[in-house]
Amino acid sequence: AVVSTQSTGSDEAVDFVASVADIGNTGSITLDEFLAVERIMRMPDAHFRLAYRMCDKWGKGHITVDDFMNLMQATQAYKEVKFTKDCSWMKLHFGKNLQRRMRPDEFPQFIASVPREHIRQAFQSLIKDSTDDGINAIAYCETLARLKG
Repeated sequence: AVVSTQSTGSDEAVDFVASVADIGNTGSITLDEFLAVERIMRMPDAHFRLAYRMCDKWGKGHITVDDFMNLMQATQAYKEVKFTKDCSWMKLHFGKNLQRRMRPDEFPQFIASVPREHIRQAFQSLIKDSTDDGINAIAYCETLARLKG
């Protein structure tokens, strides 16, 4: 059995997730590929494994800053509030020139801290855009709501 990874609509999130299951990068998902992803979904750390696979779509065994940014750009949170790779937090994880490659064992700690960094960046942006170096309560609540879904 083979399922095409090309959606008939314009839902890029569906295409992105389907590409994760397409382990052989053939444009189709075989039964074996589907079962492999299902096995991953049953593991206790499934969300980390799937997020890593979404970043390492080509099975290189590492991810780059661009791999991670491709994942971020596919999220609703990124569409609501942009996330920049030009920050000290990203340099901590990907090196000062953002050229370091991240191994799978480093990924869970990194990805778990992404929401906190995204919120920090959002509030830095609000402060920068503020005329009085503060954030009003409405902007604060709206930003949290957009990022928390």
